[in-house]
Amino acid sequence: MPLQIPDVVAAYIAAEQIKDAHALASCFSDEGVVHDESHNHCGHAEIQRWKEEADMKYSYTSEPLESSTNENVVTIRSRLTGSFPGSAVELSQVFVIANGKILSLEIH
Repeated sequence: MPLQIPDVVAAYIAAEQIKDAHALASCFSDEGVVHDESHNHCGHAEIQRWKEEADMKYSYTSEPLESSTNENVVTIRSRLTGSFPGSAVELSQVFVIANGKILSLEIH
């Protein structure tokens, strides 16, 4: 069953799946922030660099399993499988959305 998520989150997932760091970063507002592995990545350039580095460091695929939405907060649970310690893992991605853009993304 397809996830019921906002268009910008669907665009993020599509960019993630084809490993397009530029398209993924463009889903964020100018002040967008990604919090991943205890670090914050702020703005389009840092978010794009974060994604490019993650794709070079780890070879993985991401499979969205389920989603929930509460006002402007979208949570997606995904399974990541690949060449990293502890593969496969399930993690949550918590998106905060405003004006058709991602304001923040927390991955845990």
